[in-house]
Amino acid sequence: DKDDFWDARPGLAQIRKHAQSRLVAPWAVLGEVLTDVVCRTPATVQLPPVIGGPGSLNMVVAVVAPSGIGKGGAAACSRSAVAYNDDVELVPLGSGEGMAKSFGYKVKDKATGDWNLVCKRTTVKFTATEVDTWAAIATRSSTLASAVRMLYSGESLGFGYADQEKRVIIPAHAYRSCVVLGVQPGRGGVLMEDAAGGTPQRIIWL
Repeated sequence: DKDDFWDARPGLAQIRKHAQSRLVAPWAVLGEVLTDVVCRTPATVQLPPVIGGPGSLNMVVAVVAPSGIGKGGAAACSRSAVAYNDDVELVPLGSGEGMAKSFGYKVKDKATGDWNLVCKRTTVKFTATEVDTWAAIATRSSTLASAVRMLYSGESLGFGYADQEKRVIIPAHAYRSCVVLGVQPGRGGVLMEDAAGGTPQRIIWL
């Protein structure tokens, strides 16, 4: 029963009450709160290595609702529901290469000729209010889905291009990140069709 879920903890009840007071879907606000909290948790905090190595808290959330239902308003509602003392960098979802470059870039040392990685930030929250954005990017870049899967697992982010300037690789578990997707009913096929790669299985659907 969904009421049992919301009444299970005071924090969940507070999220639902605050969302309803702002005329925003509680499930959408829950997704935003979860990702906001995760993004404010250092990358050094990990799940124990029960199987293989340590697990990442990084998260991918899909908020499923018709257009105009208030998916965008859920983000603002989340920020007012929980008192955060800082802001997380919000970046529109782009290519897989662009995701890595959101964390850092390469600079060539003029004296030695070596390429060094410069870290811009350690936390990014990627957003796409329309899943059609994912579809459009995927048609241009085949790296998006694989990059999101790597991000979810906290694996090294980036690709081994021969061009050293493009070869931006962020080390595993050295960053914190979440992805929030807005999905209209009937438009989520681009995600579900990648089940063989494991993309929809890594998404929390709300």
